Amino acid sequence: MTPTAGPWFGAPAPGEELPPQEFVLTAEDLRRYADASGDHNPIHLDDRVAREFGLKDGIIAHGMLVMGRLAAYVSAAAGAEAPASLAVRFRAPVRPGVAMVLTGRVVSVEGAQVVVEAAVAPRAGGAPAVTATWVGQWRVAAAAT
Repeated sequence: MTPTAGPWFGAPAPGEELPPQEFVLTAEDLRRYADASGDHNPIHLDDRVAREFGLKDGIIAHGMLVMGRLAAYVSAAAGAEAPASLAVRFRAPVRPGVAMVLTGRVVSVEGAQVVVEAAVAPRAGGAPAVTATWVGQWRVAAAAT
């Protein structure tokens, strides 16, 4: 899934919000990610094993899969291929089948370098599952005339 944010026309300003983006991971997404990454930890693939390990609601998404979604979301808004740096905090598991929302807010701008605070949270509400600080170059798109 390709993020549908930006690039914006003109430079962003502190306090500006990125357009929110919803996504739902499936068990099949987790299987495909496990195959691509080599991370076949059963807490991501087998409900029974996940429950045996104390995950009462079953399997959880790979943290790096969710982090990649978040980084791609902000990078797409910025018109960037990737951030210069990304600091991430995993606060709660992301579960397949649960609608999640990516959000972001511009914190600071110095020239073309922008700092964005971003999060992944359940669409139904509640605390973010993942938070991040994205730092990178913002590509300023020329407005169509």
